[in-house]
Amino acid sequence: MSSTNKTSLGLNMWEASDKPVRQDFINDNVIIDEKITKLNSSLEELNNNLNSKLSNLYFKNWEDAILLEGWTGNIAFGKTITGQVAMHFVLGTGSKVSEGTVISVLPQRYWPVRTVAVPVFKSNMSPYDSRLGMYITSGGHVTIRGPLTDGLVANAPNANLTGNIIYFSNP
Repeated sequence: MSSTNKTSLGLNMWEASDKPVRQDFINDNVIIDEKITKLNSSLEELNNNLNSKLSNLYFKNWEDAILLEGWTGNIAFGKTITGQVAMHFVLGTGSKVSEGTVISVLPQRYWPVRTVAVPVFKSNMSPYDSRLGMYITSGGHVTIRGPLTDGLVANAPNANLTGNIIYFSNP
């Protein structure tokens, strides 16, 4: 027999003298199942809303930079609503590898607040190491300088100069 006392969810709270029957357990399980299903649905909706709102904070809508001076590969960049810019690049050298060569110019919304030095890893060109030598100026010019320019060979499409950086831009 169903108990006289119930929980806030309507589940049975039997007394020691009560004699529960199978249907009481089935009814309790149905209540629990309905509550969990509703809770899961609510959590899924909240999660979707949160993901939608958070997606604006993460880097999306990546853009590709236009490479100059015969440089090959890719410079990709994206921005958050808080002004953080993420950049990833894999490059082969172009026709010009001298100090101050501008290899790309970023759109104004990606210009850093001040000049940013970018560490670059050289994986297919001796010496195999990581060096500073790529700079993004506050005017959006992506340039190469020493010590990276030391030993760079022009027109080496497999140079594999790689790197990543996150910096702040003007809002």
